[in-house]
Amino acid sequence: MNKKYGFFLNRIILAILAIIIILILFTIIQPRLFLFSRAKGKIVFVYEKSGAYSHIIVTNSLGFPFTSLSPKDAFDSNPQLSPDGSKIAFICQQNGHGICIMNSDGTDRRIITLTKRFPYGPNWSNDGAQIIFSDTEIFIYDFYENKLIQLTNDGYEKSDPIMSPDGKMLAYVSIENGDWYIKIINISERHIQYVTSDHAFAISPIWSNDGKYLFFNSDLSGNDEIYRIELNNSELLNLTNDPLSSDVICDISPNGQYILYEKRKNTDPANEIDIYLMKIDGTNTKQLTNAKGLDSYPDWSPDGLFITFISGRNLGWSIYIMTIEGNYQTKISFGDSVADPSWEK
Repeated sequence: MNKKYGFFLNRIILAILAIIIILILFTIIQPRLFLFSRAKGKIVFVYEKSGAYSHIIVTNSLGFPFTSLSPKDAFDSNPQLSPDGSKIAFICQQNGHGICIMNSDGTDRRIITLTKRFPYGPNWSNDGAQIIFSDTEIFIYDFYENKLIQLTNDGYEKSDPIMSPDGKMLAYVSIENGDWYIKIINISERHIQYVTSDHAFAISPIWSNDGKYLFFNSDLSGNDEIYRIELNNSELLNLTNDPLSSDVICDISPNGQYILYEKRKNTDPANEIDIYLMKIDGTNTKQLTNAKGLDSYPDWSPDGLFITFISGRNLGWSIYIMTIEGNYQTKISFGDSVADPSWEK
């Protein structure tokens, strides 16, 4: 009788412990599920298996479902969702390098054009009618006209092409005799002008939402900083102005008021990178991540309330999501090597 009583008592204790564990897990997980389920839009990124394949994955803010869109042996990279989320432009390696496109469910995969080298881009125009990329020169693929348009022809290597919000201008980096300049080209008139003209290193141009400013990275001060230039009067402002760190601009918020960027403190022996937030005038700086390892490539959700990023904090590279305050940092990808995250805009 005592043995039987002890058996049932142990079962009751184990059941109570199981309930407590479930309640604890529910208390921890449930708020995050509820919170992140509010984030809308598809998320695409690349899952890499070194030497074997590189697949484009589509998921959502909860991390499931989790679907590979690439063929088994594909080497795809840099996926970019169209503004309406219906298509994905990406770099493909099929009989050489090229720019490819497919529907966001993986159907109707096709090559837009082969390239002479590994291209920079692709990026979409705001109306989703064009894809921009560089293959030494700057090219636009126009879906309405169903043709490839070459915009430049000076022979200099170019990178980071990005179209202005109104679709009339295009900013890019031009590498000329060892110097890296940012230029703007008027798409219809093909008139080109320098935005930066000194011998400093300048990369990663990003337009403000109203097209009034260009943001970019430069070592103009002798250190990697984020700058803003007003295009009407060339007024230049160093937004970060921190000689003790290297700062890299990443993304502008959907409402055009905030900048996501990466910061690496030059005095940090571990060379850790964290994600920061600031207003577009350089004020109200806030650190969002502070984990061991590298946190990088932040991207805004369409509503500007959440942020995805890549983190190497757990012995591998994974996609994480957090609020704009840096709270509830949660892993949403599986595997140990991911890259190129992009959220539907």
